[in-house]
Amino acid sequence: MGIQPIDLQNMYSQMNNVAKVVSNQQQGSQLTQAMQESLRIRQDAEMASQVQKTSGEESKASKIKDETSSSQNRNNSENKKQKEESDENKKNIVEYRETYLGQNIDILG
Repeated sequence: MGIQPIDLQNMYSQMNNVAKVVSNQQQGSQLTQAMQESLRIRQDAEMASQVQKTSGEESKASKIKDETSSSQNRNNSENKKQKEESDENKKNIVEYRETYLGQNIDILG
């Protein structure tokens, strides 16, 4: 069975519609792809702007807090001991002063 001229006539008249449909399909796929890329870029930008926590940081942070609090407690107790010792030393020290110091002013000298 061969192609008749009437068949070609119908095909030529419908080629314009077929071309429009194919063009719309190609543009639709390109538009969908562009929208997906822009969505992915926006999500990546949001993820980059957020601060990420890792499980290792949390354990290290708790150790550091424990160490600082224990070292502060040790420092406080040492400071108290030193203060008590200095108070006791001050009580035991007897000061000797000369009574004439600060009484006479040398104007000429």
